[in-house]
Amino acid sequence: MHWIIHHWAILEGAAERLIAAHRGDTGVVASLQRVYKALEESERLMIRLLNKEQPPDSEPGTLELGPVLYLVDTWLSKHHPELYSALRTVGLPPSAVQSGDFARWEHELNTTGIVAGDGTLFGSPRVARYAQFDPGWPLAAVEYMLSEAGIPGHRYPFQHDNPKVLSVAAAYTVRIAMVGDWGSGPWGDGPWGSDDHGRPAPAMLVLDQINDQQPDITIHLGDVYYGGTAAEEKQHLLALWHAGRLGNFTLNSNHEMYDGGRGYFETALDPNGVFGDQQRTSYFAIESDDWVILGLDTAYYDTSVGFMDGALTDQYQIDFVRAFTNKKRVIILTHHNALNAPGTDFVRNLKSGALWDNLVTALEGRCPDFWYWGHLHNGIVYKALPWAVKSGPAPRTRCRCLGHGALPFGKAYYLVQQPDNVEYCAQTEMADRVAPYQSLRVKNGWVMLTIDRNSLTEEFWETGDRQAKWRRTHAW
Repeated sequence: MHWIIHHWAILEGAAERLIAAHRGDTGVVASLQRVYKALEESERLMIRLLNKEQPPDSEPGTLELGPVLYLVDTWLSKHHPELYSALRTVGLPPSAVQSGDFARWEHELNTTGIVAGDGTLFGSPRVARYAQFDPGWPLAAVEYMLSEAGIPGHRYPFQHDNPKVLSVAAAYTVRIAMVGDWGSGPWGDGPWGSDDHGRPAPAMLVLDQINDQQPDITIHLGDVYYGGTAAEEKQHLLALWHAGRLGNFTLNSNHEMYDGGRGYFETALDPNGVFGDQQRTSYFAIESDDWVILGLDTAYYDTSVGFMDGALTDQYQIDFVRAFTNKKRVIILTHHNALNAPGTDFVRNLKSGALWDNLVTALEGRCPDFWYWGHLHNGIVYKALPWAVKSGPAPRTRCRCLGHGALPFGKAYYLVQQPDNVEYCAQTEMADRVAPYQSLRVKNGWVMLTIDRNSLTEEFWETGDRQAKWRRTHAW
């Protein structure tokens, strides 16, 4: 339970800041209204899912935010009444979940959990830490509310003076380990995050595999939990990460923006830390003579609720991207996903347009050769499809999701039912079939890229395996 105590400690001071902002600016509540609306929409989606309905992808809201209002009403009101009172004062609406509703769901939420179409696992901490009814998730919501309230100094200034460009032209072959949504820390994979029967956290299993492969470069595609605070960046990322011999990079993300990017820019990118060579800048390039990998920050300037949709609209990064359009091969890394989970449409940002369009515009009309992202907690290899010619990316673009680095998730029926769109998705059951709380979960994983002068090889790894689960070599 020590992580719960640590969680409450992080929340200290949030109530005072919220109340002070509310008293000093009558527009604070108005600025929070879109957050409240999104939380209510998300809760309605969750209620439908837990009542055995499958809400369509087109409905407003985000399933991941669904339990927040309920957790505030139950856990936060009990364990941190001052913060709960502050949230009520600034207008946070109550949960629509009734006691009878939760009673119907409680057995599944406490034993196996319930899996959404994209693999998101709804369960209590009895099923797994970081499942959607984990009482730590309100931390991310509260930090985001502080950001929306316009707390002075909450957002760290965007850094753009000196983006890192790492040349690997002298290396004949470069091996790059990439993992997304990995910053969960070394929790035990038992009920309540315990080290039950010696089950280590998926993040540590992934890290052990990466270390065994001894990559030249390591890259984290973002998300340190719960809210990207300085303490979490230290404990869940910096204290654990093992460096590659040529370089190490970490991207900004929605969770790291909940703290205004302060934990990310000040702590994760500390010049004396493992990501110090990134020069405190949230975007970078790794280049050889003919190809370039561009790691981009799609979180900082995202104006969607919860930084959920991603955006590439700032001139700093647009100019940076355009400087590499002459390369024969362009590989893009972002935290945010350009396609929805089943790979049937773009993710569309109401204010800035589709992230796909943002990037192609920055590339002066060119489609990238490969695009890797996290954000969705799953491992997915999308096919390059004829549908794409009419409504999406060019067929030559190979889109991949690797957001399955640490958090518990289950088999995603959205993906299993899309054989024409999806070539591979993570769906290998956990090895331990005895424990009911692991019975619906599937293995976490990561990706290795091996690039030489004539080819790029992709490998999707799953925890516990001695060889890659999916492998493909592309000749250049």
